Amino acid sequence: MTTNDKFTYNCFGNPHECQFAIGEYGNGNLALEIIGAEGTKWEGEPIARVTVNPDQAVPNDCIAIKDYSENEGMVEFCQNLGIIAERVTTISSGWVEIPVYKLSDAGLEIFKGRE
Repeated sequence: MTTNDKFTYNCFGNPHECQFAIGEYGNGNLALEIIGAEGTKWEGEPIARVTVNPDQAVPNDCIAIKDYSENEGMVEFCQNLGIIAERVTTISSGWVEIPVYKLSDAGLEIFKGRE
């Protein structure tokens, strides 16, 4: 999978044609966001943030997934797309436990070539 690939993401019960946008937090942890797909009404607009940035470093082949609050079900969504493999740890952050997952080969492909 690449950032050019399109998929459907249901946001508050409404399906949107989306793509991934990648980045990096200030501490080097990987950032992944779902944005409106090219050529759609919501092109480039943020739909959902997949990752969160915990205080501690996350290995560069892993992502910390926001799977609570409005993002409940994000882990399952990422598993269904095949972009994450096994859970490697959980990080406590305030009131929540943040799951950290190893990226699958398809997930690593999304981040391929990032600066």
